[in-house]
Amino acid sequence: MIFHAIWPVHLLSRLKWEKLIPRSDAGYVLTVGVADRDRTGASGAGALLMAALEDFFRSKKMKESWIDTEASNKRARRFYEKLSYTLVTGDFLQVLIRKKL
Repeated sequence: MIFHAIWPVHLLSRLKWEKLIPRSDAGYVLTVGVADRDRTGASGAGALLMAALEDFFRSKKMKESWIDTEASNKRARRFYEKLSYTLVTGDFLQVLIRKKL
């Protein structure tokens, strides 16, 4: 009997994207999520979390911040665009975005 492992599609995109993300001077956020009750726009938990992550990356002399999200998550994509993240590529129903720090 043969068993086939099924990988979640976001893991397939991450494996592919590891080659695109600079290893020496870029921070990469694998997963970020904020509960609906804590989403309050520019002063909410997401904005505070991203600011803290970007500050951490800067303290480590990183020049870019990279993150991925689901292509269909329009709210998250608008949020990241407001934070000056731009699209790098998309695959397997995910998008990879980055921001110069």
